[in-house]
Order: sequence, then structure tokens, then C-alpha cells
Amino acid sequence: MELLIVGGTPSHRGGVETFCERARAALTSIGHHQVEWLPTHTAFAKRQTLPAVFRSLIHLLKMRRRWSSMWLQYVNFPDLLFLIVGKLCGYHIVVTPHLGVNWRSQSSGTLRAISIGMLRFADRIALISPTQEQELQFPPSVPKCHIRTFLPGGIGKTEKQTFAKSSDGMMHLAHAGRLSSGKGTFLFLEVCAELNRAGRPFNAYLAGAADPSTKQQIDFFISENNLQSKIHVLGPLTEDALLVHLSKMDVLVHLSIIDSFPLIVLESIGCAVFPICKDLPGARYMVERYCGHVVGQNAVAETADFLLRADINEIRSAALDAAPRLGHYYQWQACVKALEAAMLSQPNSAEH
Repeated sequence: MELLIVGGTPSHRGGVETFCERARAALTSIGHHQVEWLPTHTAFAKRQTLPAVFRSLIHLLKMRRRWSSMWLQYVNFPDLLFLIVGKLCGYHIVVTPHLGVNWRSQSSGTLRAISIGMLRFADRIALISPTQEQELQFPPSVPKCHIRTFLPGGIGKTEKQTFAKSSDGMMHLAHAGRLSSGKGTFLFLEVCAELNRAGRPFNAYLAGAADPSTKQQIDFFISENNLQSKIHVLGPLTEDALLVHLSKMDVLVHLSIIDSFPLIVLESIGCAVFPICKDLPGARYMVERYCGHVVGQNAVAETADFLLRADINEIRSAALDAAPRLGHYYQWQACVKALEAAMLSQPNSAEH
């Protein structure tokens, strides 16, 4: 298969960009396919970033004779321009959505209607979670199938006894990803403040990139609440460093309101970390299938209450049992097989 992966914005690295890199590596090493990745540069699009978007569109036009199929990662409304251009170039196009119901293009009735109309040009829609059919609307004329998301190759395969859980009596909390309000970063900080006021021993770690304004707000919150000895800001970590870090944690607090199918939750379970998430369809699916806890609208109070009552040994046991099950399901061989079926328009129900 000669496949062009289209999507993502490397300058704003997040789950989609990681997904594209892992997919290319798996398809090349396991499937022995010819694969190239063309970023769209559409995330957080502003006037000054439009030239990068147009350069990618022009590059797509120039490559029309080199690739037989195109796999579009649909993150936001501008990505659908690449669907139209790709179709004009004669590509067989499979679209995988990475957005949720709370994203602007979905919450706006006008943009949602236009998006559905543009998606009619796709040959197939490949979903990474069955919950996306509950959240998003798709044109009924376009066939849908299910694929599996790409996690780090070795995740979930570590023997239980090698996970480096602490014996210091403290609960170790993690929050990871692109640090922002939408990702639940400040809700995590508020949870930490509640635990500190209640006298619960814990250590908390934030891993990920943040823009200067967000970083300043994080530092101010920590200082104002005298949490310097409790909360540790690690900054961005490499994939390997993040997995090592997660393997030492007990709980991931991911109170995001925007993630449709958060990779970091699956990654944490694969590292034997118990996730707590807001009750969104993708996160609930993960928790119900493996382990974890979901909270409602009063997320800070509910999370703090759960952690204050939680038995650390029970949490660790649940996560340790879930890790190998997740690793088996998301092994790269199975992910590649599901994607091959989707790209070749074969019937596939691998996600069910």
C-alpha cells in the first residue's frame, strides 16, 4: 500500500501528531507499506499561520501521482479543505475524526452542517472509538468502519512487578498533555488544593508543554496556595520519559472537556495508572472497558472526594490488572491489520 497520512500540526504537538508518528512507524515496520506524513498545520489557525496551511495544500496537489490512498486526520474544520483537494487529485480517501462534540466546528450548527456536507466526499470514515458515532454526525451515504488507535509499541507489556510504584505512603497524582484550561489543567490544580486542605498526603506532577500565559497562571496558583512542595511542574517529556514517569504514578487526573478519545488515558492505563476523567463518551468507554472513575459537572469536588476515600492498594490492583489487557488489544499488529482493512474498503468490525 502506498499511503499518504494527512493531518496534524507539529508546532502544536499533541495526541494527533503522536498518533500520526506511531501509525507511520507501525505501517512501515509491520505492514511494510510505503508511507509519508503531510501535516496540515491547521491547529490554532491564525492569519500568520495560513501560509503554512496553503503550502501543505499546494504540496498535496503536487504529490497527486505518488500515492494511491490518502488517510486524513480530521481535527478541525480547515482539515476538510484537504479532503476536497485530495478528492480533486483523485485519491481514495479515508477520514479519521479526532474531534469531540464540544469543539467549535461541532457546537456551531452552521459549521456542523457544512462539515457533514464536505464529508460526503470521503470514501470511508474510520473511527477510533465506537463512541464517536454517539458524539458526531456523519453523512449516511459514507460507509463507516472501526480501527484502533496507536499507542506506544511496548505499552501494557511490562510485567506487573516491574511497575515502579512507590512505598512512601503517599498517593502520586499525574496530569499530562498540552497544559491548558480545556485539558483540565486548572481543575487538576484545584483538586490538589482540596486534598492539601483535607490533609491527604500526596505528590502531584504536571507533564507537558504550556504557552507562557498558562505557565504563569500555573506558577501563580501553586504559589498562592503554598503547594510548592506538593506540585512539581516537569515541562514537556519525550515519549519514553513520559512512560517511565507514568509507571511511577498511581492516578491520572484528566478532567478535559474537549478530548473525544484521549490517548493519555489509554497510555496511563497501559502504565498501570488509574485514570479519573470527566464523564465524556470516549473517556467513559475507556474506564468501563479497563479501569478508572468518571466524575460529573462538579468535577473538582467529586474527584477530591473520591481520592480522599480511595484505598491506594485497591486502585493499584485495578490498574495493574488492566494494563496487560489494554496492551494486548492495542498491539501494533492488530492496529495495522484493522487499518489495512479500512484503507482497502474491506468490512471490519475490529473495534467491537
